[in-house]
Amino acid sequence: MPDVEEAQLVGLFSYDNLVHAVAGATGSVTAMSVFFPLDTARLRLQVDEKRKAKYTHEIIAEISQEEGVKALYRGWFPVISSLCCSNFVYFYTYNGLKAAMNHQPAGALKDLCLAFMAGTYTTAAAPTLFTSTRTTG
Repeated sequence: MPDVEEAQLVGLFSYDNLVHAVAGATGSVTAMSVFFPLDTARLRLQVDEKRKAKYTHEIIAEISQEEGVKALYRGWFPVISSLCCSNFVYFYTYNGLKAAMNHQPAGALKDLCLAFMAGTYTTAAAPTLFTSTRTTG
């Protein structure tokens, strides 16, 4: 049995898991960076009830004109930092669990359970990754 456990441990700390974790973190940072102005517009709509513009594209244009394009990305760094770290941990954990459970038959239920376990571990292991504060300007 030690050979199986050793193989699972080696599988957990593999280059493949690292690549998946970096790819997941990079993908999440890219997606959030592209769509961050939409989140800013949503936040402004929720906070400022007196805002004239009521459509997303109008709010983005209004913020850009009044405060500059940089204002659309205000609060970006803390959000990206926590998102990058949490997604790295999540994808590393998910792929590590998948490698450790490789001896079991593949299936949607198995993948769903592994994803649940990875998400639970990520939240429990680093709860501070999920707390970030944005300045609304």
